[in-house]
Amino acid sequence: IEDLLVNVRMVTPKGVLEKNCQVPRLSCGPDFNHVIMGSEGSFGVITEVTLKIRPLPQCKRYGSIVFPDFESGVKCMRDVAKERCQPASIRLMDNEQFKFGQSLKPVASILSTFVDGLKKFYVTRIKGFDMDSMVVMTLLFEGDKKEVDQNEKKIYAIAEKFGGFPFFFCYPNFVSYLIFRQELLKWNGWGYKDSQFILKDNLLYFTGDRYPIGGHYLPYFTQWVKDVLNVEVTKFQKTKTPPPPQRYPDTNVPKELFDRLNDMNLSYSTDGLDRLIRAHGHTLHDIYILRESSFKRIPDIVIWPSCHDDVVKIVAFACELNMVIIPFGGGTAVSGAIDCPDDPRIIISLDTSQMNNILVLDRENLTVTCESGIIGQDLERELKGFGFTCGHEPDSYEFSSLGGWVATRASGMKKNIYGNIEDLLVNVRMVTPKGVLEKNCQVPRLSCGPDFNHVIMGSEGSFGVITEVTLKIRPLPQCKRYGSIVFPDFESGVKCMRDVAKERCQPASIRLMDNEQFKFGQSLKPVASILSTFVDGLKKFYVTRIKGFDMDSMVVMTLLFEGDKKEVDQNEKKIYAIAEKFGGFPAGGTNGERGYMLTFVIAYIRV
Repeated sequence: IEDLLVNVRMVTPKGVLEKNCQVPRLSCGPDFNHVIMGSEGSFGVITEVTLKIRPLPQCKRYGSIVFPDFESGVKCMRDVAKERCQPASIRLMDNEQFKFGQSLKPVASILSTFVDGLKKFYVTRIKGFDMDSMVVMTLLFEGDKKEVDQNEKKIYAIAEKFGGFPFFFCYPNFVSYLIFRQELLKWNGWGYKDSQFILKDNLLYFTGDRYPIGGHYLPYFTQWVKDVLNVEVTKFQKTKTPPPPQRYPDTNVPKELFDRLNDMNLSYSTDGLDRLIRAHGHTLHDIYILRESSFKRIPDIVIWPSCHDDVVKIVAFACELNMVIIPFGGGTAVSGAIDCPDDPRIIISLDTSQMNNILVLDRENLTVTCESGIIGQDLERELKGFGFTCGHEPDSYEFSSLGGWVATRASGMKKNIYGNIEDLLVNVRMVTPKGVLEKNCQVPRLSCGPDFNHVIMGSEGSFGVITEVTLKIRPLPQCKRYGSIVFPDFESGVKCMRDVAKERCQPASIRLMDNEQFKFGQSLKPVASILSTFVDGLKKFYVTRIKGFDMDSMVVMTLLFEGDKKEVDQNEKKIYAIAEKFGGFPAGGTNGERGYMLTFVIAYIRV
């Protein structure tokens, strides 16, 4: 029900509780839908509910698979999950349930009894199964016929590896992140120090080699900046140096706090730059203040815990000494959650960057448990070494932390396949002033009681400090392919995306860029060779003269497909066919990859 629920209205003794907008998810604040779900009527009376719906499936088919024992069936189900097969329903009945199901069959005709006898003979004599240990898996497939055929064939092939066969027996029912992060990242802007736009030979140039545009002159972007931003690039401002020590607000940390930190062997700093870097997020307002003004309040001290137990101790003495704690992960927040309040108390910035270990990798159940300070790209790189991925790629993926993903209810660019953070989260551990909050069992969902994972998600550090997180993971996809589609206007692109959703096509990522974004993306192309310029000219001629598109209204959809090759081919073919109905045509994988990767470059424009 949590996957279907859009909104719920509940009358409580304190008034009516409901979301203030009709959207499936909000990034900011706890999701009270998940507090209401499972509350069993204890909080109030549910009066109205909004659910998602879908068109009726074209095809519906039941199936069943017999296994020699329960363990073989479990192994098959794990492989089905790893391969991302998606029958509408899949259940494994143990031997006792199987026998019970057989006992409910009515009195059979002579012919039916004869057929049942043949089945039993085949299973026990030919296949050698023991009637007292064999189990059965029941299946229901729904979707279009081609999708159902493909899913069914794939699952039966997996079952065969574990001794199962189709049979209608029953009724279908770490890498350390530097403490002194300013050695690697900018103190007053987004991203790495070695990656930035500079003026070189009167043209904009992107430094470094971390991104595709690194080490290239950008003449088209230089012109775009002049035309669109109305900025004269020859007056390009150089990066400022950090303020001198006397410019930082004073700190008044009591000696008792230093004594306790030293006794616990915890790393800490009252250095002005360390405090300043952890006083803000990365909104445009934050960057402007860093460059042109100053913050009225910054943390008094930065503390680096190294594990969950350290956080428990820090929270305990902060409560005892009446101090404020602001959790700090990657520092990429855009909600103001890490801004310092105008509060006379001592403010502690609790930096989780040293809590960056992978604690448990469960290959069988496909989960990983990590400390909350691990950075997204570090987590993904380590998982890749083991042959897995979590698939979560928010725009801030290079710098944001796992704990930050949970605290901000993050959404990833590949959510169509892997889901948002709420779809990936199995368990979370949070230290609060009242104690440690966590589920008492490691399962994705519980039917009874509110799900406090959903209270923690989106809480932005206001309830406590997230220390450990357990996520679902998947095997690395066999095939990865980019694509792009050009449409004559934005409306056509939107209509195409609606049909893609209705047809339940699932590219890993699908984004529609409006005309302004499209032109911006094109402007970031580096200086081309003569041949490349000629090819680009031919493309432009085809789009504008042959297809009749207007360069001032056309838009582009960028795509990323992930999965096995057959699945990717099928998805790609289906989406391109839908696009054709709305005047769209494929524009190649290179444009798709450029559009996807530029997501990570856009924020560098601000500095």
